[in-house]
Parts: sequence; structure tokens; C-alpha cells
Amino acid sequence: MRVLKPNGTLIFKWNEVQIPIRKIIDVIGCEPLFGHTTRRSSTTVWMAFMK
Repeated sequence: MRVLKPNGTLIFKWNEVQIPIRKIIDVIGCEPLFGHTTRRSSTTVWMAFMK
């Protein structure tokens, strides 16, 4: 997460149609503070990260 300043917050939205969220979290290198799967399609995930 080199794009964030120290104590910066990143709100991240991802759709798992082609690439699973687990692979994205592995690439980012840290677990989100919290996340939410949308109710309608259950393939879209919102997550919050803090550096």
C-alpha cells in the first residue's frame, strides 16, 4: 500500500467475477480492517484498509 501516507485510509471496492478477493488481499499484503459483501450480487466486496 505504498500509495497511502502513514495513517491513510483506503476504501476498496472489488468484484470477484474473474479474480477472487483472497488473491487481491494476498497481493496487498495486509488484512482489511473490515469488509462487506453486497447483498444483491454477492460478488462485490467493499473493504477498508489503514496504513
